[in-house]
Amino acid sequence: MGEGTLATFGETGIVIHGEEGGGENIRVPYSEMRFFSVCTRRVPREQGEWSVIFEIPARYLAKANRAAKDGAPALIQTDAKPRLYQTLERHGLELIGERQSGAAGKFALRAKFYLCDRPKRKRALIMVVAGLVLTVGGALLGVFWNPTVGAFLGAVGVLFAVRSLFTYVRAKSMLAVCDEGIWWQDINRADSVFLKWEEIVSITTEPNNGFELYRLQCAYGAYHFPAVAGSLAVLKELRPEKFGEEA
Repeated sequence: MGEGTLATFGETGIVIHGEEGGGENIRVPYSEMRFFSVCTRRVPREQGEWSVIFEIPARYLAKANRAAKDGAPALIQTDAKPRLYQTLERHGLELIGERQSGAAGKFALRAKFYLCDRPKRKRALIMVVAGLVLTVGGALLGVFWNPTVGAFLGAVGVLFAVRSLFTYVRAKSMLAVCDEGIWWQDINRADSVFLKWEEIVSITTEPNNGFELYRLQCAYGAYHFPAVAGSLAVLKELRPEKFGEEA
């Protein structure tokens, strides 16, 4: 669980408490909880980071974090350790979701849709031009004034232009679809997410600051991906049941 926080399994429920014994103990009966097995994937492949998520009604944590008592359930992520699986089984608690299989392999992408970061690309393009100007200026200085200084400035200009060009190419995100699921590759690669179709209960669209977003509802929560132009038709053709439509 969170740093310094533990969950102790009892006969009828869990007790959430501090590792050092300080603070208030929160008791939650098993009958009001759900447990999810979740594999977090950053790329379209079978392997990922496994965890178990505890779903707890908000009213049990309202006093601790001032959450609304009738708000959405709290989700607490825990490490997927053999001991935890054994404890859940021993108490007869259902673990919802995907199971670890040890399978490996990457998934082939069926369709790709790109979303460019226009402001970042514009800045990168300006830097590319600046690098080229510096390169040309260095060459002229090397011919008509000082070869050493000209070579140095030219080398800096080439490096600057190449790095800026690389930034320009990477200044885009991608929504990709494959037979196994849907992948959002964020411009910041660490925020990328791949969801298998089995995880997704439904897909809906909703507006957000002038843009359309996909809301991918899973049993344990929802993800939001940009509805990149051209992707909706492909998604509905491939998995119409996720949109509440018959195939």
